[in-house]
Amino acid sequence: MERETEQRFVQRFVRREKRERLLFELHGKHRREGVGRFCHGAEDLLMKEKIIACGPLNIAQIRPYVEHYAPEETCYLCAYNESLDGLRMPAPAALKKTLSNGMAALLIFDRLAIVETEQENGTPDRYVLLEQ
Repeated sequence: MERETEQRFVQRFVRREKRERLLFELHGKHRREGVGRFCHGAEDLLMKEKIIACGPLNIAQIRPYVEHYAPEETCYLCAYNESLDGLRMPAPAALKKTLSNGMAALLIFDRLAIVETEQENGTPDRYVLLEQ
């Protein structure tokens, strides 16, 4: 796991009063609970002023943000799905493998992050976050 990358994500995009507990969970034996917080409570965790797009966005709607803000970057995955959690990969592969997986996932770039919530019915809510 890339502890510094996760800490940077939390510091940049998570509300101040939620940071300490989330970091505790992500960096310990409660990791899945930490990632699982984004299944149904993402809006409660995220700083609203950092959200540049949200809703049941599909990959085609998210791709332009990645191409504009992180065109050459690899993506770090923090995912409820343990086979994807902690991996780093090129953005196209990350979008394809992680989004629509059914469970919460965080795709973390340098200034950009994408949060996917749990899929319940149809396309799950996704948040595109940007550090200006």
